[in-house]
Amino acid sequence: MSKFVSRKSAPSISDKHWIKSTCGGLNECLKISGNSCLPNCVGYAWGRFYELIGTRPKLSTGNAENWYDNTADGYKRSATPKLGAVACWRKGKAFNESDGCGHVAIVEEIKPNGDIVCSNSAYGGSRFYVKEYSKSAGYNYGALTFQGFILPPVDFEDSSVDELAREVIQRLTEIGCDWEDVQERVTELLDSAQSAPKKSVDEIAREVIRGDWGNGDERKKRLTEAGYDYYAVQNEVDKLLKLQR
Repeated sequence: MSKFVSRKSAPSISDKHWIKSTCGGLNECLKISGNSCLPNCVGYAWGRFYELIGTRPKLSTGNAENWYDNTADGYKRSATPKLGAVACWRKGKAFNESDGCGHVAIVEEIKPNGDIVCSNSAYGGSRFYVKEYSKSAGYNYGALTFQGFILPPVDFEDSSVDELAREVIQRLTEIGCDWEDVQERVTELLDSAQSAPKKSVDEIAREVIRGDWGNGDERKKRLTEAGYDYYAVQNEVDKLLKLQR
């Protein structure tokens, strides 16, 4: 699995991924300004895909809204985002240049709620910009209709996970905890939670009333370590006790 490094800043003007191939670069899309294929969403996405997969893309070099249906490129399509994927939009009807040419961008980050952060370029506009697209809106925006994602032929490991892990270790060290001891205890708790047979909240609540789980902090600790939601169990205990009165 390859490490994914998101691009949130503009590429160098000397980066060959965005310089026209006939001008000493690698990009085969339309030349826009000088030797560059930018600003243009097609030229940007083609070059960024090249940068990510490390080899010449088989993507279209035509209008953005024609990319998604160009399955001859051999790349998988999906309605679910993936790091490094090409997000594709059409304006009006695909393959109809008279009503607009659509847009393509590259997925640089996937948020927990499914929203995506993409790197972009705009024909006749910004050479580079970053924009977030909402899952709840179906990734549609403005007059553009979302078509789907063209997936890269490699799987990427999100480097943000490594960054978060390093931050956890740093914070534990700062407060005087041995992060290895903490990790060992976390593993034990997860193993216990996964291996322990789960009973319903009602069953556990009745066991609590019988005194099987102790009282106070001891009860909370034992229930949590066994993989049960202490507060859900306690609420059920309160309900059962009220019914017994």
